[in-house]
Amino acid sequence: MKGIISDGLARLPACPMASG
Repeated sequence: MKGIISDGLARLPACPMASG
């Protein structure tokens, strides 16, 4: 599910998952 996470980071760079 890396693709989905990547999309989320691109849209929400402040997402906590981006750090983790």
